[in-house]
Amino acid sequence: MNKLPMSSGLFIERFSTWITAGLVFVAACVLRGRVDIAKLDPHAELATKVVDVAAVFFAYALTALTILPAINDRNAVKRLRAANMYHLICQYLGEALFSNGFLVVYGLAIKVCIDHSDAVKSFAVVLSAFWWAAVTFSVVALLRVSRLMVRLVSAN
Repeated sequence: MNKLPMSSGLFIERFSTWITAGLVFVAACVLRGRVDIAKLDPHAELATKVVDVAAVFFAYALTALTILPAINDRNAVKRLRAANMYHLICQYLGEALFSNGFLVVYGLAIKVCIDHSDAVKSFAVVLSAFWWAAVTFSVVALLRVSRLMVRLVSAN
């Protein structure tokens, strides 16, 4: 398998999820209490809604996974396989699945933490920063794979 040199565009595409989530994490840590999920959402309504949306996004990514075998004969997929790039789409799809599945579990944990916020007060800044980073990571991963899947399905 020939390794292609990584262009700056491919580098940004591959690591966009980590870069944006890292920036959001740092920003949330700097902003401290202003983005504390327990203060912004004392009754865990936002956390519950994010869990619901992440579950829908998880199902959407699973649906996208089922499309891959159906489009194996398309020229675009053959060209991606020939260029050793097809694995990137599978990797991006796996990342979207994992991040949204993780967000469902983490969102439920945040809901429990908000309900028992006295026990986790010392970790509130880190938990909130990680929460915002996880949401960002999931959204960026889903947008990235959605954009590529639309291109693949609409290509000849």
